[in-house]
Amino acid sequence: MKKFLTLAGLIVAGLTVTSIQSVAEENQICACVGKVTGRTRMIAEQRKCRRRETRICWNATGPQGPTGNPGLCSCEISGEEYDALVARVEALEAGFACADNDGDGFSALSCGGTDCDDSVDSVFPGATELCDGIDNNCDGESDEGCIPQDVPHLVINEIDYDQEGTDLLEFIEIFNPTDSDVNLAEYKVELFNGGVNPAGLYRSFDLASAGSVLPAGGYLIIHSSSLALPADTSALAIDMLSDMNNIQNGSPDGVRISDSAGATVDSLSYEGEITAAATSQPGIFPLTEGSATNVFDSGSGTICRCPDGADNDDNSTDFVLCDVPTPGMSNDCL
Repeated sequence: MKKFLTLAGLIVAGLTVTSIQSVAEENQICACVGKVTGRTRMIAEQRKCRRRETRICWNATGPQGPTGNPGLCSCEISGEEYDALVARVEALEAGFACADNDGDGFSALSCGGTDCDDSVDSVFPGATELCDGIDNNCDGESDEGCIPQDVPHLVINEIDYDQEGTDLLEFIEIFNPTDSDVNLAEYKVELFNGGVNPAGLYRSFDLASAGSVLPAGGYLIIHSSSLALPADTSALAIDMLSDMNNIQNGSPDGVRISDSAGATVDSLSYEGEITAAATSQPGIFPLTEGSATNVFDSGSGTICRCPDGADNDDNSTDFVLCDVPTPGMSNDCL
């Protein structure tokens, strides 16, 4: 069965859209007119008007008059195509009637709108994507190209523990994501051997040996002697005083930043989970934040945060594989 369509203007709350009405023998075209506003909206023949509207109808057919100018559409479509178009118009009508529950200017998907979470005013199409595990901009993905939320402490930003052949280019990059200088006298970086239980400390670096403070947005690189830092970096640096094999290759191993009280500031286990680690000080602590990362430094690339400083306290989501090592520079995110 085929039906013929014409296009009529639908005006709802001052917004004009296109409404499709069936034009068949003995049918009528009906509309509702606002008693106060005078605004007119087309409706299906069987629909009722609202309390403050007056219903008007007129015949869809009559004596043939002169041929008019072509409209927006003059076409013959199948019953399935007609049903699809009617469904689209009904969705548009529902969208105009939708409430905006969170006041962000977008109505919910459930009533034809585009807001994927109408209970949170920071979630809507076009919103800034934050590093929070939520689809803030309603594009079907979470945290893509996200902007880190405020992180109030130093973070392990990038690590390159394995290279093809001999490990000559190892480094650990520390980043200051805060908006203030950080006093380095309070911090150290510790490396742990995950081959024993609890994981044991095998090397430690006092960050104050690189300088008194790490500026906001600044980098500090702990590196093998054979690694030449980029000429255009302003990063602070600590030389490991050995050309090769300074950082163990895992299965698993770990690294953490600790403060002057011995508390963990940031930590990462790689090539496996470490739930218990220890130093010469009392206490057992985990090196895996959240779940273990599932990316590995297999000889090329590095394990890094994307973007710099993104920290949700979960190794599995905070760290990705970067193709190109970037000591002292912004991470090369895929």
